[in-house]
This record gives sequence, structure tokens and C-alpha cells, in this order.
Amino acid sequence: MREKRVRKGMIRTVCAVLLSCVLLFGQAGKTDVLAQEEERPHLIQTTTQEEEWEAAAALDLLKVRPIVDGAEGLLKAQEACLPAVVRIDTQEYIGSGVIFEIREDTILILSNRHLLEYGGAAWVTFPGGRKAEASAVRLSERYDMGVVAVASDSLPFEERMKLKRVCWDSECSAQAERGDRLFIIGSREGPGANVYEGTIEDPWWYSEDFGGYMLYNDCNAEHGISGGGTFDEHGHYLGMLSAGNGSRTLSIPLVTILSEYPELTEGLTGREADGA
Repeated sequence: MREKRVRKGMIRTVCAVLLSCVLLFGQAGKTDVLAQEEERPHLIQTTTQEEEWEAAAALDLLKVRPIVDGAEGLLKAQEACLPAVVRIDTQEYIGSGVIFEIREDTILILSNRHLLEYGGAAWVTFPGGRKAEASAVRLSERYDMGVVAVASDSLPFEERMKLKRVCWDSECSAQAERGDRLFIIGSREGPGANVYEGTIEDPWWYSEDFGGYMLYNDCNAEHGISGGGTFDEHGHYLGMLSAGNGSRTLSIPLVTILSEYPELTEGLTGREADGA
């Protein structure tokens, strides 16, 4: 149904453009006809705000655009990623999350299981300060990750259109090496308010505590940024921050997230009454 709406809107737009071209380029040979028709109103393609939102979500237009190298590349990459980072409040903790997927009816947010597993309501604060209650929470049984679903219409149209989902590149993630620059964005003091820069210590380090391989970083961290995003210097999402001790942090790698995400979000919608 979503594809049909988008296709229908695109067809209307194309038809309007083609009709305008016919009228424009046919002036020389059909001046008399145009003279007779000039009193008629022009055809204008119009769409509703919801149609614009549906098209943007269906065509995946709302995502972070990585930044190419440059003198201010790292700062610009950080700024580009800010609209994808949120704050999550539960009955027990304050934490962070990233927008991983934007659908027509649902905004899906990644965060840590250790933040979400205690049940009760979970509230998401989006960039700009708007709060919305999670309609569903799903937890992984294997990894320290969970997904929070928020109904898209919980946010006004203007604020929805400013959101971004994180951008990932499996090849960039697989090629990450020790010494590569990175940054972490969390939301201890508000959505995307806490930014830390560092380097990769080991892109594939086995953690006994987590029972799996993690991204080991030389980067500062604070309480309240668990679930935040770990990004390379261009703004590609490398993984989810899960633990830290001083200047050492651990993030769940992208490859692990992608392996678990489909099962974790199967059938999940923004209106599902699903407990943790």
C-alpha cells in the first residue's frame, strides 16, 4: 500500500510536468489555442504533509550523509550525526539511543538491553526536545541490545522531517583498524549533548563480560551515554556503546547488530502494545 501511494504521487507529479512542457514548447505552433485556454487555471501538483512524510520514509531520504575528508571534516561529521541521537528515560535509568530505521508509521531506536530490561514506561526525547512514550520495546536474548519503537505521528510533521537515521556501511566497518579516529555521541545532558573523540584500540576484541567480540575504543565515556552511537571520522555508524571505564569503552559492532536486528524487529510497529 505504501509503494502504491508513493508511485501514485510520483505519477501525478510526472504528468503535471509533462503537461507543462507540452504547453511551453507548443506555443509557436498553437498560439491560437493557448489564447483560448489562458483563462483556465494552471494545474498545480499538491501533496499533503503526510504524503511528503510517507514518501521521505519510503525512499529512505532521512538518513545521515557521511562527510568527506576536509579540514573540518570531523566536526561536520559530528554535526551531521546529531539528529540521529536521542535520550531514553526509564523508571530506573537515563541512557542514550540512535535512530536506526525510519518507517512511515514507526521510528525504531537502538539502545542497550541493560537500560531497557527493567520494564515500565520508556520515554524518548528527540533532538529539539520533543518527548514521546515508547509504544513497544524488544530485547535481545543474546546481546546487550534492544529496540524501542515510537509511533511516527507522536511527533509533529516539521520535527519528524528533521530527524535522521544513522548511516552504516558494512565495508567501512569491516575495514576499521587500530588507530583510526572515531567519536561517540551520547545524551546524558540531552539528545546528542555529549560528544567524545578517540581512536580504535581493537576493532574485534573478545570480551568475557559480554561473551562476544566488541569494538574496543580509546575514548572517554560517562554514565548516561550507554546506547549512544560510535562513529568513524566520516560519520558512519560503527556500533553501539555498551560499557566504559575511564578512557576505555566497548561498543557492540555493526556486524553483530545487523545479524540480530531483523529478528528483533520482526512485526514491530509503532502501535504495538508490547511489553519488555
